[in-house]
Amino acid sequence: MKMVIQTLILALVFLGIQADYLSPAEIESKYEMIEVTVTAYSPDKAQTVGDVFRTASNLRVTPLDLWQMKYVAVSRDLKERYRLRWGDVIFIGFEVQDLMGEYAGGKKVVNTVDLFLRSRKIAKNFGRQKRKIIIVRKNEAR
Repeated sequence: MKMVIQTLILALVFLGIQADYLSPAEIESKYEMIEVTVTAYSPDKAQTVGDVFRTASNLRVTPLDLWQMKYVAVSRDLKERYRLRWGDVIFIGFEVQDLMGEYAGGKKVVNTVDLFLRSRKIAKNFGRQKRKIIIVRKNEAR
């Protein structure tokens, strides 16, 4: 538990949030650490629908955004379970701005975060990994 709280405080500092004013109970209620599968995709017609630079939130992503590695798509179960909204941040420094398709390769996609990277080669090299993420909610009103 102490390690989780220390990790959360580091995440808060990284995100520029004043952790000095939050008690451990407040931190645990506002931020949540979970383990998910992390994959990657790129602006490629085979990996996107329609405009390859347009996310499900209707955000138009620029090549510079992709160089900065800012955005992720989340699986629908994560969006529903954690009531994620566009603009919420998960601690690996990516903003939720996209939603994964419900199925990929005939299998239901669950408990997955998909990084939006600048090229297919980089996305393929990233592969599939298990990572812990921290969800930071943008808006308190849920």
